[in-house]
Amino acid sequence: MIPILGCLAPIPASAAQSSSGAAVQSATGVVEGRVQNAVTGRYVSHARVSVAQTDQMVFTDESGYYRLTRVRGGPAVIEVFFTGMETQRTSVTVPAGGNVTQNVSLTILAQQVGQDGTVKLDPFLVGAFKTPMASRSPSTSSGLPPTSRM
Repeated sequence: MIPILGCLAPIPASAAQSSSGAAVQSATGVVEGRVQNAVTGRYVSHARVSVAQTDQMVFTDESGYYRLTRVRGGPAVIEVFFTGMETQRTSVTVPAGGNVTQNVSLTILAQQVGQDGTVKLDPFLVGAFKTPMASRSPSTSSGLPPTSRM
């Protein structure tokens, strides 16, 4: 006996594109959460949050919230950077077609903290200059502009 195949109709291009788009969306997921300063407890705005070894990157909003979309499903490493804080790298498993919440706490760079817990700044120079007497206005001896008299 010879099997009989049914009639095959061509698939319109728009249907093929929408099904491939759906496949891409279902193979990716969302990583979201908040970034907090571990010392102060405040949420960190404008921290850079990225997926390691990709070009996917966002910045946290004023409440420390971030949302990375279209992250490839499976294991991923989330990197969080903010100037003056230790960069955090966190492993997550992104469910295809789903969401995962990953909150991150940042700490101050270790080399900036003294043994007593104080924050140590890099050396800096404070400078000032004084206007020489010769360049001052002859109408005042203080160097300040003269006041109007009525």
